[in-house]
Amino acid sequence: MSDNVPTERPGPQFIAMAPLDRSALTGLFRSDVTQYLRITKLAIKQYLEECLKPNGQFREFFDKVATYTVGYHINQKLGQDADDRHLQIATFYDNMQERPPQIFIQDNGYQYVTNSLGSLNAGWNLNTSAGHQVVRVMDVVKIPIDITCVAMSVVEVEDLQAVLSTAFGQLCCFTINYILRQAPDVEGSLWEVRIPLSHTMGAKSHSAVHGDPRNQFWSVSCTMEVEFENSILLQYRSDPRAVPLRGTIRLSVPDTLRVGQPHRITLLNQPKPVQVYSNDPRIAVVSQRGYQWIIEPRRVGTFKLMVTRLFGSQQDGPEVLASHDVTVVAR
Repeated sequence: MSDNVPTERPGPQFIAMAPLDRSALTGLFRSDVTQYLRITKLAIKQYLEECLKPNGQFREFFDKVATYTVGYHINQKLGQDADDRHLQIATFYDNMQERPPQIFIQDNGYQYVTNSLGSLNAGWNLNTSAGHQVVRVMDVVKIPIDITCVAMSVVEVEDLQAVLSTAFGQLCCFTINYILRQAPDVEGSLWEVRIPLSHTMGAKSHSAVHGDPRNQFWSVSCTMEVEFENSILLQYRSDPRAVPLRGTIRLSVPDTLRVGQPHRITLLNQPKPVQVYSNDPRIAVVSQRGYQWIIEPRRVGTFKLMVTRLFGSQQDGPEVLASHDVTVVAR
């Protein structure tokens, strides 16, 4: 095992935390495969919303290359103006109101893929007397995805068809849709959704609305096979005896640090995900590098090093898992 601190992978990261289901995100840290499907569909939904909604991350790009998308109101309450185009994007049919145009995102099961021998792709030594080490275990699943567009006219369903081909086609190098990750301000994010460079668009079909042949539902489906990758961290001793990162957390840090000398924090039995910070950033700040936290003393004084759970109820404040008083001295 390497004792070097691993570095974060470069690449696009833009999926916002708020729209994603927190219970699904928490399930990722327990390697819950059922949550992989939910996160994949939520990430694709969020990506399409960023392409179409006003002020979306990729809205300006679509305004220039796909002018037929102008004017959609995404997942908003239906207004009274008949000229407004209200587009609903969802992952469950039950959440939709019966008013096209609509986009449904559904999965067709998954295929579990062994990433490598033992599926270990990273590891490092914590340099403790008991020989504690941490390894990263990766899960990869292939998920067939169907994205179905429904509209009340053949022209509008063709517009939505073109939207999907623009979002998932050869222009993906401009929207960077081929890897969907969580926003960079969310620490400890160890998952990504990989979109293929090709997709299949089915034939358009239509059916009468409530048996009335004068009104027709038009639909078309886009199919693709995406990959979801998730990693969890396991800690073990050199016996070896592998155990998940859970239990009573142990924080190892000196009582005294010097100004200007960064110090790496050692966390044993670390539940994921956690936040580590100083209660007084004037004295010292804490930064994360890869999977380690570094104290950076700034000035003489005393601060409290805090370790709190990242997810959970905020009504009573963050849950404190560990804390330690540290004094910063000049020399």
